[in-house]
Amino acid sequence: MTLGELGTAAELGLDLVIVYFSDQSLALIEEKQRRMRLPRLGVSFQNPEVTSLARAFGAEGRRVTEAGALTAEVAAAVARGGLSVIEAVIDPRHYARQV
Repeated sequence: MTLGELGTAAELGLDLVIVYFSDQSLALIEEKQRRMRLPRLGVSFQNPEVTSLARAFGAEGRRVTEAGALTAEVAAAVARGGLSVIEAVIDPRHYARQV
């Protein structure tokens, strides 16, 4: 939803680390649909390959699936400088307990 902003950051040559939480869905909207007893519609999708998308904008793209790896990847991105996009894969099933 923020490709325009990614393009702007790339054009401006910003030192910026973006962490994209990837849950393959619009999980909070799905939770609202469930609570309102509405049909589950339009909330699941296949995410684009984020690392390639980042590289298309001249950014460094990485993907992590573990919390500890995210911490290390953010530290590496800060040390590296420039624009980085880190896809952090998360499990949306935990949202129901949080909202």
